[in-house]
Amino acid sequence: MHADSRYGGQVAARLGAFLRTLGCGPVGSRTVSVARVESAGRQRLTRALPGLAATGLALAVLCLVAPLAAALASAVVVLFLAPLGSTFTGRVGAVLLIWMTASQFAYMVPWAASFPPRQAVAWTLAAMAALAWCARRGVASGLRHVLGRLGLPAVSLLAFVAVVVWWFWPWRGDVTHVLDRMLLGWDNSGHFAMVEQLRTPQAAAANSFAGYPRGYHSLVASLMELGSGRPAGLDSEIVAYAYATLVVIGACVVLLAAFVLDAPVLWRRPVLLVPAVATLVTLYLQLEDASQVPFYGFGNFLEAAAFAGAGVLVAVRWTRREDAWRWFLLGCAAAGIVGTWPLLLVFLVPVPVAVWLARRPFEPKALRRMASRASVALVPVVLAAAAQPPVTQALTASGQSSVGPLAALDRFLLLDGAIGTSSLAWPVVFPLAGVVVPLGLTLYGRRSPARRRAALLWLPGAVALGAAFLMLGYEVARVGSPRYYGIKVLCAATLVAGSV
Repeated sequence: MHADSRYGGQVAARLGAFLRTLGCGPVGSRTVSVARVESAGRQRLTRALPGLAATGLALAVLCLVAPLAAALASAVVVLFLAPLGSTFTGRVGAVLLIWMTASQFAYMVPWAASFPPRQAVAWTLAAMAALAWCARRGVASGLRHVLGRLGLPAVSLLAFVAVVVWWFWPWRGDVTHVLDRMLLGWDNSGHFAMVEQLRTPQAAAANSFAGYPRGYHSLVASLMELGSGRPAGLDSEIVAYAYATLVVIGACVVLLAAFVLDAPVLWRRPVLLVPAVATLVTLYLQLEDASQVPFYGFGNFLEAAAFAGAGVLVAVRWTRREDAWRWFLLGCAAAGIVGTWPLLLVFLVPVPVAVWLARRPFEPKALRRMASRASVALVPVVLAAAAQPPVTQALTASGQSSVGPLAALDRFLLLDGAIGTSSLAWPVVFPLAGVVVPLGLTLYGRRSPARRRAALLWLPGAVALGAAFLMLGYEVARVGSPRYYGIKVLCAATLVAGSV
């Protein structure tokens, strides 16, 4: 019996050594392994601190001597180091969404002429915050664990960005070349005047916004400041305005493309990326709904449509663990719409409802859990609303303060203007697909949470399409033909539902 117990002890000792070799041994060996990992993490962190500090110092100096280079370099740092998502495509979408939303506050703070451009300072501060976060990150983390996940969707997004740059490259030229394109639409004149009121304020034109949301104009004006400095004459201002608006338009379509290409199905099945990118090029660059924007001057509207599309697609990866983060992204999208084209806020109303319906079968307390974090979305929306001119200013400038609500509604909805849409000239393939395809997922396929989140996107698509047809129906009933704002909302529905 004594021999048997001694033999059993030898077997146990060998088995314990074998398990410790695998890293799953007794508690003591786990403690030793964790200690070694923590020690290695501290060593990596100690080695990385000088590099992080040097990078922050270099960005600060660059902000003073070369603001444009500082803004671009800081944007790269934020993109790769800030904790804004686990994938490269998701990070690009989050960075663009937050940047475009936050830029509407660029002219809310007094700014001396001797200061560096607003965009350069903001991006440099954001990059320093990302570097500080990396320095304070967990002891077992290295840069390899900080970078977002790369893959074929990220490559596809970069390819789409290259197509966008090539698409707008012919706009380069002098003021005459730029004006030949801009004079096709009178909206360019109005928005240029609003931007100039931010760039060179005039007391006599203090009410030039007439209550118009100024988010788009703040973004364009701050980009002009970053690219060309202080105003130096009308010709240079027109060229700078044209280039800045093209940057905003390009950022809008890339924002939508980033949220589309971040869909989990495209990471699981990369073969779908080829038709996906081809469809994005058709939807965002070739259809009249978006391709007319730089010529007719609807940049503020396209920005609002991009915010709406991004807000709808936030639901695709909205899981329980990301409740607060997704609420914040949805709030940023809503705040961006408040600062550009508030009418499109209706597109975002069904998004939380769709997420809740998707999670309800798997999480009994999903509604309570989502509601407890909804306040995160209210902060950017309230700030954006407070930053806009008062509505009474718009009513006074338009002479509608003395008319009844129905007459004011008619004057708004029945306004005529130069605008077109591909969704009236041929079957409304793209907006209808945003409803029909998710409905097909609802009726067929697995009942997984991810599948249900994608399937219930038919709700925002249906609301977008319904709002457009409601406005168009009212206009046809009143004057016999579609009018300016009805077609504009249909353009937004085409982009949003088409992205779905």
